[in-house]
Amino acid sequence: MLTKEKVTLILELLRNNLSQMFLADLVDISQSTASRIYRRILPVIDESLTFTVISLEEAAGDG
Repeated sequence: MLTKEKVTLILELLRNNLSQMFLADLVDISQSTASRIYRRILPVIDESLTFTVISLEEAAGDG
């Protein structure tokens, strides 16, 4: 199930280039769990952006 917290974690990783360990500590999960979330959710976000004119890099950027 895709949750708001998972999407937020992925976007923080992409946008701010923070380490998985740091973000995992912030949300009280292990680094390996953060890594699994990243690997599972990133393709979903990328695929959903194919229906827009925005690339994953643009969506994760500051603009």
